[in-house]
Amino acid sequence: MSLKKVTTFYDIKTVLKVTLKVMSDRGGYISQKLSTTTGETPTSQFVLQYINNGVIDSDLEIYSTQVEEIKNHFSIIPKDPNDDFLHTVYTLINTGMVSKKMIGFIVALPQMYHTILLRVEKLIKIADKYQSNSYMGTIGDREDFTVKLVSVKKCSKVSELSGNMEIFYLYHVVDRLGNIGFFFHKQPPADKEPQGIDFLIIKLWDCFEMRATPKKQEPNKETGIKETQFSRIEITELIGPGTEE
Repeated sequence: MSLKKVTTFYDIKTVLKVTLKVMSDRGGYISQKLSTTTGETPTSQFVLQYINNGVIDSDLEIYSTQVEEIKNHFSIIPKDPNDDFLHTVYTLINTGMVSKKMIGFIVALPQMYHTILLRVEKLIKIADKYQSNSYMGTIGDREDFTVKLVSVKKCSKVSELSGNMEIFYLYHVVDRLGNIGFFFHKQPPADKEPQGIDFLIIKLWDCFEMRATPKKQEPNKETGIKETQFSRIEITELIGPGTEE
């Protein structure tokens, strides 16, 4: 009779505190995927080594507030039913423990949360810069809009048709009055991917003219800023590079 291997579990709060310390000591986060191309040791491996050494530094308490913020953010049921990653994180966070096999899900959270905060701060900064913030165009009416690209986020979801994971990009734009809009596109901006694949001709902070149809107009759920969602995007003129907001 063979003995079943015992699975080791780790307290999620401790994992998050150690992750924040490792990121501080090493100057950032290295994912498992990135480590395969750069040769660097992934952050999750350093976290496991730190915890398994059995010495929990009292200095970790300085990360307690950040850990609570991260836990609170990811303990809410994800809005996207197809986001398997966030649903796994939600389940783990609400159990309070994570196995060695699943620890990468938790180690990734501080960097994800930091990225979310930066995106929200950027949108708020743009809205504060312009006192007038309204919706752009009229829903259903195809028009020309002169805008600047202020944010790009790479996203993924499982296709309802094929069942495969699909990559797409969320583009945020702002017009001269400070009105904010966004659209989704399968192609990345020209400065985000290697040459030789399809991409949009625009780069971050570029000013351009697009022909598009306002599809939806409602406040952003994170910031409360009025936003217009566009569809059927056609970039008609590249005006040139703009300045960072």
